[in-house]
Amino acid sequence: MKRSLLVRSVVTMSVAGLLLTGCARESETPTAAASSPAVVTPTAPVSVWNVDEEQDATWTRQLKEIKQMLQRVHGAKSTKAAEVRTEQMIDLEKVLTEMAAAGGPEGVGHVACEVMPIQLLSYEDSDSADMVSMQIGAYWSTAVAAAANQPTASFKDVELDARMKQECDDVHRDVLKTMGLRTLNKMYHLDRVQTTS
Repeated sequence: MKRSLLVRSVVTMSVAGLLLTGCARESETPTAAASSPAVVTPTAPVSVWNVDEEQDATWTRQLKEIKQMLQRVHGAKSTKAAEVRTEQMIDLEKVLTEMAAAGGPEGVGHVACEVMPIQLLSYEDSDSADMVSMQIGAYWSTAVAAAANQPTASFKDVELDARMKQECDDVHRDVLKTMGLRTLNKMYHLDRVQTTS
Protein backbone atom coordinates (compact mmCIF):
# COMPACT_ATOMS: atom_id res chain seq x y z
CA MET A 1 0.00 0.00 0.00
CA LYS A 2 2.78 2.43 0.93
CA ARG A 3 4.66 1.41 -2.21
CA SER A 4 1.59 2.07 -4.33
CA LEU A 5 1.21 5.56 -2.88
CA LEU A 6 4.90 6.23 -3.47
CA VAL A 7 4.65 5.18 -7.13
CA ARG A 8 1.59 7.40 -7.63
CA SER A 9 3.40 10.37 -6.10
CA VAL A 10 6.40 9.90 -8.40
CA VAL A 11 4.17 9.60 -11.50
CA THR A 12 2.13 12.67 -10.48
CA MET A 13 5.28 14.74 -9.94
CA SER A 14 6.71 13.60 -13.31
CA VAL A 15 3.53 14.53 -15.20
CA ALA A 16 3.38 17.89 -13.44
CA GLY A 17 7.01 18.52 -14.34
CA LEU A 18 6.38 17.74 -18.01
CA LEU A 19 3.36 20.05 -18.11
CA LEU A 20 5.33 22.89 -16.54
CA THR A 21 8.17 22.37 -19.02
CA GLY A 22 5.71 22.44 -21.93
CA CYS A 23 4.14 25.67 -20.70
CA ALA A 24 7.52 27.25 -20.28
CA ARG A 25 8.50 26.32 -23.83
CA GLU A 26 5.23 27.67 -25.24
CA SER A 27 5.74 30.98 -23.44
CA GLU A 28 9.25 31.23 -24.89
CA THR A 29 8.16 30.62 -28.51
CA PRO A 30 6.54 34.03 -29.23
CA THR A 31 9.55 35.82 -27.76
CA ALA A 32 11.93 33.82 -29.95
CA ALA A 33 9.79 34.45 -33.03
CA ALA A 34 9.58 38.15 -32.26
CA SER A 35 13.33 38.43 -31.94
CA SER A 36 14.08 36.65 -35.24
CA PRO A 37 14.97 39.07 -38.08
CA ALA A 38 12.37 39.69 -40.80
CA VAL A 39 13.18 38.34 -44.28
CA VAL A 40 13.02 41.05 -46.95
CA THR A 41 11.91 39.78 -50.38
CA PRO A 42 13.12 41.89 -53.32
CA THR A 43 10.24 43.34 -55.33
CA ALA A 44 9.99 43.26 -59.11
CA PRO A 45 10.31 46.60 -60.91
CA VAL A 46 6.99 48.22 -61.67
CA SER A 47 6.10 48.47 -65.36
CA VAL A 48 3.96 51.49 -66.23
CA TRP A 49 2.77 52.84 -69.59
CA ASN A 50 1.34 56.31 -69.14
CA VAL A 51 1.60 58.41 -72.28
CA ASP A 52 -0.61 60.70 -74.35
CA GLU A 53 -3.48 58.61 -75.74
CA GLU A 54 -3.50 60.25 -79.16
CA GLN A 55 0.24 59.77 -79.58
CA ASP A 56 -0.05 56.18 -78.39
CA ALA A 57 -2.73 55.54 -81.02
CA THR A 58 -0.39 56.96 -83.69
CA TRP A 59 2.43 54.63 -82.63
CA THR A 60 0.06 51.66 -82.59
CA ARG A 61 -1.01 52.43 -86.16
CA GLN A 62 2.62 52.87 -87.29
CA LEU A 63 3.66 49.59 -85.67
CA LYS A 64 0.79 47.78 -87.38
CA GLU A 65 1.81 49.14 -90.79
CA ILE A 66 5.48 48.24 -90.27
CA LYS A 67 4.52 44.74 -89.13
CA GLN A 68 2.37 44.19 -92.23
CA MET A 69 5.18 45.32 -94.56
CA LEU A 70 7.74 43.06 -92.87
CA GLN A 71 5.35 40.10 -93.02
CA ARG A 72 4.91 40.62 -96.76
CA VAL A 73 8.64 40.35 -97.48
CA HIS A 74 9.47 37.77 -94.80
CA GLY A 75 11.50 35.01 -96.40
CA ALA A 76 11.91 36.87 -99.70
CA LYS A 77 15.46 37.01 -101.07
CA SER A 78 15.12 39.74 -103.72
CA THR A 79 16.89 43.07 -103.65
CA LYS A 80 13.53 44.82 -103.43
CA ALA A 81 12.60 42.78 -100.33
CA ALA A 82 15.90 43.71 -98.71
CA GLU A 83 15.24 47.39 -99.42
CA VAL A 84 11.75 47.15 -97.88
CA ARG A 85 13.16 45.48 -94.76
CA THR A 86 15.80 48.18 -94.39
CA GLU A 87 13.26 50.99 -94.81
CA GLN A 88 10.87 49.42 -92.31
CA MET A 89 13.59 48.84 -89.72
CA ILE A 90 14.62 52.50 -89.99
CA ASP A 91 11.00 53.55 -89.42
CA LEU A 92 10.69 51.05 -86.57
CA GLU A 93 13.79 52.38 -84.84
CA LYS A 94 12.31 55.88 -84.96
CA VAL A 95 9.03 54.71 -83.39
CA LEU A 96 10.92 52.64 -80.83
CA THR A 97 13.07 55.56 -79.73
CA GLU A 98 10.08 57.92 -79.50
CA MET A 99 8.10 55.42 -77.41
CA ALA A 100 11.03 54.73 -75.09
CA ALA A 101 11.67 58.45 -74.55
CA ALA A 102 7.98 59.08 -73.78
CA GLY A 103 7.55 56.09 -71.46
CA GLY A 104 10.82 56.40 -69.56
CA PRO A 105 12.41 53.47 -67.70
CA GLU A 106 9.03 52.40 -66.29
CA GLY A 107 7.63 52.02 -69.81
CA VAL A 108 10.39 49.99 -71.49
CA GLY A 109 8.66 46.72 -70.66
CA HIS A 110 5.55 47.75 -72.59
CA VAL A 111 7.64 49.08 -75.48
CA ALA A 112 9.65 45.85 -75.69
CA CYS A 113 6.48 43.75 -75.78
CA GLU A 114 5.13 45.84 -78.66
CA VAL A 115 8.31 46.30 -80.69
CA MET A 116 10.60 43.27 -80.28
CA PRO A 117 8.27 40.74 -81.97
CA ILE A 118 8.08 43.09 -84.99
CA GLN A 119 11.87 43.49 -85.03
CA LEU A 120 12.26 39.71 -85.19
CA LEU A 121 10.22 39.64 -88.43
CA SER A 122 13.14 41.23 -90.26
CA TYR A 123 15.30 38.15 -89.61
CA GLU A 124 15.18 34.69 -91.16
CA ASP A 125 15.27 31.35 -89.35
CA SER A 126 18.71 30.77 -90.86
CA ASP A 127 20.15 33.92 -89.22
CA SER A 128 22.37 33.18 -86.25
CA ALA A 129 21.19 33.97 -82.74
CA ASP A 130 24.36 36.00 -82.18
CA MET A 131 23.64 38.21 -85.17
CA VAL A 132 20.04 38.81 -84.10
CA SER A 133 21.13 39.64 -80.55
CA MET A 134 23.82 42.00 -81.80
CA GLN A 135 21.59 43.93 -84.20
CA ILE A 136 18.54 44.21 -81.94
CA GLY A 137 20.87 45.12 -79.07
CA ALA A 138 22.21 48.00 -81.16
CA TYR A 139 18.67 49.30 -81.77
CA TRP A 140 17.83 49.03 -78.08
CA SER A 141 21.03 50.77 -77.01
CA THR A 142 19.55 53.93 -78.51
CA ALA A 143 16.13 53.24 -76.98
CA VAL A 144 17.33 52.75 -73.39
CA ALA A 145 19.48 55.88 -73.65
CA ALA A 146 16.33 57.78 -74.67
CA ALA A 147 14.26 56.15 -71.90
CA ALA A 148 16.79 57.00 -69.20
CA ASN A 149 17.71 60.34 -70.76
CA GLN A 150 21.29 59.22 -70.29
CA PRO A 151 23.57 58.39 -73.28
CA THR A 152 25.49 55.73 -71.38
CA ALA A 153 22.47 53.94 -69.84
CA SER A 154 22.58 50.15 -70.04
CA PHE A 155 19.81 47.57 -70.40
CA LYS A 156 20.25 46.73 -66.73
CA ASP A 157 20.00 50.39 -65.70
CA VAL A 158 16.39 50.53 -66.94
CA GLU A 159 15.72 46.90 -65.91
CA LEU A 160 14.67 46.02 -69.47
CA ASP A 161 14.67 42.25 -68.93
CA ALA A 162 12.68 42.27 -65.69
CA ARG A 163 10.13 44.80 -66.96
CA MET A 164 9.49 42.94 -70.22
CA LYS A 165 9.13 39.65 -68.35
CA GLN A 166 6.58 41.26 -66.04
CA GLU A 167 4.65 42.79 -68.94
CA CYS A 168 4.57 39.82 -71.38
CA ASP A 169 6.29 36.71 -70.05
CA ASP A 170 5.44 34.52 -73.08
CA VAL A 171 6.81 37.02 -75.63
CA HIS A 172 9.85 37.57 -73.39
CA ARG A 173 10.61 33.82 -73.47
CA ASP A 174 10.26 33.65 -77.28
CA VAL A 175 12.58 36.61 -77.78
CA LEU A 176 15.24 35.14 -75.48
CA LYS A 177 14.99 31.78 -77.27
CA THR A 178 15.49 33.42 -80.67
CA MET A 179 18.54 35.30 -79.39
CA GLY A 180 19.96 32.32 -77.50
CA LEU A 181 20.10 34.37 -74.29
CA ARG A 182 18.93 33.97 -70.69
CA THR A 183 18.46 37.69 -70.16
CA LEU A 184 18.05 40.73 -72.37
CA ASN A 185 20.75 42.41 -70.29
CA LYS A 186 23.25 40.26 -72.22
CA MET A 187 22.31 41.68 -75.63
CA TYR A 188 25.05 43.48 -77.48
CA HIS A 189 25.18 47.05 -76.20
CA LEU A 190 26.38 49.76 -78.54
CA ASP A 191 28.37 52.03 -76.26
CA ARG A 192 28.00 55.72 -76.83
CA VAL A 193 30.54 58.26 -75.72
CA GLN A 194 28.94 60.98 -73.63
CA THR A 195 29.87 64.36 -75.06
CA THR A 196 30.40 67.41 -72.89
CA SER A 197 29.31 70.83 -74.04
